[in-house]
Amino acid sequence: MKNIRIVAVTAFVSLMGLVSGCNSDSAEKFNGEWVQDMEGKGKDIPDKVVASCDTKVCEWKRYSGLEARMNEGDYGSPSVSNLVMVDGVLDFGMGRTATIKDGKLYFGGKVFSRITK
Repeated sequence: MKNIRIVAVTAFVSLMGLVSGCNSDSAEKFNGEWVQDMEGKGKDIPDKVVASCDTKVCEWKRYSGLEARMNEGDYGSPSVSNLVMVDGVLDFGMGRTATIKDGKLYFGGKVFSRITK
């Protein structure tokens, strides 16, 4: 019986090690500067996002296009969040997430394209 427990615990620990390593680089895919896609939005100034991530945590800086419009193109200070990767997405809480699909960043009902890595 003791051997079965040892084998079970060893198998569990090994499985957790494998699973935790599956997305070890997933937060890094958010790295870079992103600008909001503005097709069909007229002369609005786009929102920008600058993300600096390691394997599990991102410093997320969001610059508001609305603020830039009000300040003659100056984006001003960003809102800054430190986010943790959960199941391949950045989780802001309260149902707000950021994901990447087909090379585009999806956040807050908006689509962003990467302009620098």
